[in-house]
Amino acid sequence: MPSLREWLIKDQEAKQLVEAIVLAETKNVPQQVEKLEGLRLRTWANPMLHRIIENSGVDSKERLHASLALLPVDDGQVKYLYSRLLDAGPAELEVIRDALHPFRERLVERLWHQLEESAGTKHPLQAASALARYDASSHRWENVGGKVAEAMVTVNAVDLGFWLNALRPVGDRLTDALAALYRDRDRSETERNLASNLLENYATDQPQVLTDLLMDSGKDHFALWFVKLAGHQKAAVPLLKEEMGKSLSDTTEAEKDGLAERQARAAIALVRLGHANEIWPKLQHRPDPRLRSFIVNWLAPLGVNPSEIATELNRIQPVAKVIPADEQQFMDAVLFHPETSIRRALILALGTYRTGGLSPGEREPLIGKLLDLYRNDPDAGIHGAAAWALRQWGQQVKLQAADAELIKLKDLGDRRWFLNSQGQTFTVIEGPVEFHMGSPPTEPDRENKYETLHRRIIRRRFAIAAQEVSVEQYQGFMKQNPGVADLETDEYSPDQKGPRNGPSWYDAAAYCNWLSRQEGLPECYEPNPDGRYAAGMRIKPDALCLGGYRLPTEAEWEYACRAGAETSRFYGSNVNLLGRYAWYNETSQNHAWPCGSLLPNELGLFDMLGNVWEWCQDISRIYQPDRNKIIIDIISNYLYVDVTCPRLLRGGTFDFQPSGVRSADRVWDLPSYRSINNGFRPSRTYP
Repeated sequence: MPSLREWLIKDQEAKQLVEAIVLAETKNVPQQVEKLEGLRLRTWANPMLHRIIENSGVDSKERLHASLALLPVDDGQVKYLYSRLLDAGPAELEVIRDALHPFRERLVERLWHQLEESAGTKHPLQAASALARYDASSHRWENVGGKVAEAMVTVNAVDLGFWLNALRPVGDRLTDALAALYRDRDRSETERNLASNLLENYATDQPQVLTDLLMDSGKDHFALWFVKLAGHQKAAVPLLKEEMGKSLSDTTEAEKDGLAERQARAAIALVRLGHANEIWPKLQHRPDPRLRSFIVNWLAPLGVNPSEIATELNRIQPVAKVIPADEQQFMDAVLFHPETSIRRALILALGTYRTGGLSPGEREPLIGKLLDLYRNDPDAGIHGAAAWALRQWGQQVKLQAADAELIKLKDLGDRRWFLNSQGQTFTVIEGPVEFHMGSPPTEPDRENKYETLHRRIIRRRFAIAAQEVSVEQYQGFMKQNPGVADLETDEYSPDQKGPRNGPSWYDAAAYCNWLSRQEGLPECYEPNPDGRYAAGMRIKPDALCLGGYRLPTEAEWEYACRAGAETSRFYGSNVNLLGRYAWYNETSQNHAWPCGSLLPNELGLFDMLGNVWEWCQDISRIYQPDRNKIIIDIISNYLYVDVTCPRLLRGGTFDFQPSGVRSADRVWDLPSYRSINNGFRPSRTYP
């Protein structure tokens, strides 16, 4: 038995140590408790600790520390510490959880009940963190992953590191739920970023999860997941190829777009992993071009080296002559030709890099190659793609010099495009063509009454301008026709290279006749008895047989716009890509932009959607297909242009919402109407 002196010394030591336990930071309490055991001071310390418990508030630090100190010798503290565990913050939770570990068998079922059964659990992360230490292998994690993940992405970002580590033993059980939160575009950016941070840690060794994350990622996160996935290349490549082999039918446009986006990211990852030769064939044009369009627009932002694209472009040899297959339309053979359409896509993809990514030594030979294609390739789509890419690379002066030579050409050879005397480029479309016109009942935003899907036949060969008539081009016409009224529209088409907005249908017809006269071609319109292009003027009955300039028929316009695509827009349907091809209300800043600024379609035609509505020849009326659901494109009986009979406009405009910027959308105005939204592009029957 200790002497009085020894007793007093031990009592003093215990008092000092208890005081140290009470005042310590919670994380340091276990070390102090170990000292208590090592110095064998329980006899003296325990009464002091009990008094602290009796005299301290339930939620106080003193009460917690005293209870932790007593726990090794008093399992009556388990109940209190369990209650503190469920409400503990990061500074306390780890200490309480580890202290209760010897009693885990008593607590596990209560913790699972807390996590599973309480829909409104106030602090699920506390229970989950304890279970991650006590029962990490349980199958019951499958049922609570969503709740835990939800809580993790809503914590204070400062504390995320603690919860991440606390739940690391079950991190692989949480990845599916976290991935679902990461994909949820309705979540805040903060929550999605937190989910991304957690997945970056938990999914490092899970190729399937990483592959799915990469295919659902935005531009900023793609690079992150690609770096992670590159370390699992052997496992990742088959997963990416498997995704590329999937297809959807009888599903919504949104579902088809979703698959195409995933496949485009998979394709780009495969290119970067050295499997480009398996991806380039995906750039062939098809009636549903959405995957191709995503790839073209994402190669640059998702990190593909442009030299790979340039190498493939140099490898593919131009096709000497397009030969249609049996019963195939010539224009289908042109539009969907594998090598030619892949070359169009590669050129457009290179243009998306602008002046970046290629060294001067790489870029200069490419500029020379693209200029040669611009001058000499017979394909109108190649010509338009090369023009756009060269403009992105600042080669306008060289393009102007090339145009000066091309205007003089008398023999077009096998070119399916030409420049007229005014320097306007025209795409030649070989007839006859037959195509689906209008929209299917499943197309979002369609006008049921006015867009009846039918087969339309155009029997003639025709040419249509690659761009809308510009302010600059229209001024030449006005100088020679001073009587033509004009609508002051500079505010809404401020650039000389932008579309001339404001002409009436009558003005557009007058311009077409003027253009015919410049080239000695027959005129397609007759002015009214007063010699004016106004009410009472007339479309010549044989206008579609004459070779002069005119407005396109509605069928010519839609065929040219679609360029073989059967989706709602010539590139696909996804609105997120619309700004790459069309100026509309969300991108235009409420004015038209220079013609040809955005990507062209497969026929080398620019701004077929957006910028300004384009006048067409036809009157406005509901489609009236025959019993075989066919309409043959001819001039209607409405040859006299009555001021009260509306004429059609197509393509959408800079201040329109996406629903009206579709290939099948139709609107109409009176032929005398002048609007800031209306313009036109000429066409002609081409002999």
